[in-house]
Amino acid sequence: MANIIGERIKKLRKEKKLTQTELAKQINLTHVSISGYERGTRLPDTETLGKLSDVLETTTDYLLGRTNNPTSGEKDNVSVHYFEKENLTDEDLEYIETMIEALKRKTRDKNK
Repeated sequence: MANIIGERIKKLRKEKKLTQTELAKQINLTHVSISGYERGTRLPDTETLGKLSDVLETTTDYLLGRTNNPTSGEKDNVSVHYFEKENLTDEDLEYIETMIEALKRKTRDKNK
C-alpha cells in the first residue's frame, strides 16, 4: 500500500509542479517526510493524508488506491485492491480501467 500512496503523491505533486519542499511547507512537514512517502518507506497518518488530499486536490480514496479516479470518492466497480495484489503500476491500472470502460460502453451500445 505504501507504494501506491507514494506513487500517487509524487504523480500529483509533479502535475502541480511542486517540489517536495514546497508540498511539505504547505502541510507543515519536512521534505524528508514527503520523500519517505514517495519512496514508500513511510506512511502518512490520517491527518496528513487529509492535508495531502486537500493540497493535491484529490480524494483520500485515490491516494489510498481505493479508486483510480483522482477527483471522485466513488469506488470503482472493479476492486483496485484485487489488481494491487499483482503489483501493477499506475499505468497498468489505468489501462485496465480504460478496458473496463470500453467494455461498459460496448455493453450499453449492445443493449440499445
